Amino acid sequence: MEYQVNYQMNENVKGMSFSCWKYNQEEDYIYPLHCHSYYEISFVTKGKREEYYNHNYYNAKQGRMFFFSPLSVHGFKNSTPVSDMILQFSPEFLSANIPTLKKNEVVVLNTDKVADKEPCIDVAECAEIQDILKKFDILCYSMEDENAAKFESDSIRNLKTAKLLLELLDVMFEKGYLKIEKSQNDYLGFPQVETVINKVLSDPCNIPTLQEAADLVNVSYYHFSRLFKKTMGINYLEYCNILRICHAEELLAGSDKSISEIAFEIGYESNTSFVKSFKKYHNITPSKYRDRLKER
Repeated sequence: MEYQVNYQMNENVKGMSFSCWKYNQEEDYIYPLHCHSYYEISFVTKGKREEYYNHNYYNAKQGRMFFFSPLSVHGFKNSTPVSDMILQFSPEFLSANIPTLKKNEVVVLNTDKVADKEPCIDVAECAEIQDILKKFDILCYSMEDENAAKFESDSIRNLKTAKLLLELLDVMFEKGYLKIEKSQNDYLGFPQVETVINKVLSDPCNIPTLQEAADLVNVSYYHFSRLFKKTMGINYLEYCNILRICHAEELLAGSDKSISEIAFEIGYESNTSFVKSFKKYHNITPSKYRDRLKER
């Protein structure tokens, strides 16, 4: 797993409010589980893949658009060659354009409005979204565009992109695809614990103790404990346990390692404690989880 400090293509989040790129990827290409402090919209324009989100895998085929809120752990594996478009934007971009949005509120996908309550939108069902995405297709940088760098300072293009992004979000709200809900997280305060999250995600098999985490950001044990819970909505140990389970899911899906090997690798002292922890989030054992993935 990894934590992305910057936008895609290493664009500095502090220097810009949004990012827009198009990609062409090969069959079996894997993007590892990761999270970041900004929003992401992922739209598959061609092909299909398995998209991981919120402890589950979903069929991300042509015409499907996924919406990821900040700190959502996600990743994918292509089943065929895939073309896609990735839009990323900061919580500050939203708060600047929605003045009433509070720092403990987050925009999420309204799964009650989508087919089978999966966390994605079938774009074919909304002509307005299709039209906006066609315009994005012209403005988005492409990995194959050798001259993309020269457009980085194009103010007019950036203005058009920001306008389109707001139009897209407006339509998604109007159609009921998006909603605002209260969150336990303080997203605008997240940079305070960013160093620790980066460390935890970069090596989920060797997670720092609470004291070691406090030392990373040069604060006391008790101050960091309070700061982390205020920012993330849950305590540090619970958050680390969730990330261990996410990493276990990744290993169960992408390796032939035994349950015992996975338990030991992600830091559990016994197979029994790992199975108990895994069932807390899935209500099934790791072996049954792996069997379910094979049946897909």
